[in-house]
Amino acid sequence: MSVNCSIGKKIKKTRGDLGLSQKELGILTNYSVPTLSLIESGKINISVESLSNIAMALKKPLSYFLQNAQDKKYEVSTKLIAIENELDEIKSSLNQEVIRARKSNFNLAVSGGVGTGDNGRFHLINELAKHFQAKAFPENPAANPYIEKFYKEKGKWGFHSQLFFFKENFKQQAEIKKKLGPVIQGRSLYENFRVFATVWFEMGYLNRVDFQLLGDLYDQAIQIIRKPDLIVYLESDPKKISKTIPRFKERKINLNHIRRIHSKYKAWTKTFDIAPILSFDIHKLDLFEKKSIKLIAEEIQNAL
Repeated sequence: MSVNCSIGKKIKKTRGDLGLSQKELGILTNYSVPTLSLIESGKINISVESLSNIAMALKKPLSYFLQNAQDKKYEVSTKLIAIENELDEIKSSLNQEVIRARKSNFNLAVSGGVGTGDNGRFHLINELAKHFQAKAFPENPAANPYIEKFYKEKGKWGFHSQLFFFKENFKQQAEIKKKLGPVIQGRSLYENFRVFATVWFEMGYLNRVDFQLLGDLYDQAIQIIRKPDLIVYLESDPKKISKTIPRFKERKINLNHIRRIHSKYKAWTKTFDIAPILSFDIHKLDLFEKKSIKLIAEEIQNAL
C-alpha cells in the first residue's frame, strides 16, 4: 500500500469513528469535500502541514497517521517543522533580549537651539539621568575659553571656538563609548557641525578652509563614536527665546542669528536618519517641573 493510501485510509477511518462526514471535516479544516475525497482515496500527495491540520481536527497526534509510512520524507518534514518552531521561539526570545538590552543600555541626546540650556535643557538632562539611572553627559559651553572673544570678534574667533566645542564633544563621545549602561548626553556631535558650524560658516564667522577642516574632522569622528539611539529635540520660538536670556543682549546676539540656528535645526531634524527624534515645544512645557519631566520620560520610554 502506498504512503498516500495508508494515510488516506487512516483519515477516513478516524473520521468515521468520530461520526464526521467529509463536509463536516471540511468545515473544521477549510478543505473542500472533493479535496478530502482525493486525500482519503490516496490520489494526491498531502503535505505535513495539511496532515497536521487534519490530525488536529480529528484529535489524533500527527505520528498516528505516519506510523508504518514507507516514505521517510514525512518523518523528516515533521522534524524540520519542529526545528523551525524551535528556531522561531529562539528568535523571539533573542528579539526580546535585544529590546531589553536596548532599553537598559541606550544612548540619548538632548538637543536644542540657542538658549534652550538656560530654559531647562541642562536641568532636563540631569533629571532624565536620575529617572533612568543613567550617566549624564551635559555639554558645558561656559568652559569654552574663546566664546566671549567670539561674541566680540566673531570672524576672528569663530574657528577657535568651534574647534574647542568639537574637541570637548569628541572627548565626551570617547567616554560615552566606553560607558556601559544608559547615557543621557547634551547636544550630539552631529548637530555641532551640521547646525552650529554650518550656520557660522553661512554667516561669515568661519572661512571656507576652516569650515572644510571641521567637516573633515566631523566625517572621521562619526565613524567611531557611539551612535545615539534616540534624540530629544527641544524646539523653541526664536523671538520668545531671545527675550528670556539677558546675556543675549550683552553678547549682541541678534534675532537673525537665533532664527538661522532654529531654521537649520528644523532642516536637520527632518533629514537626520541615524536615530529617531522626539520633539517637544519648550514654550508648552516647564522643564523645571516634575510633571513635564515625567511626561518626557514616558515618551522616551515608549520610543526606545
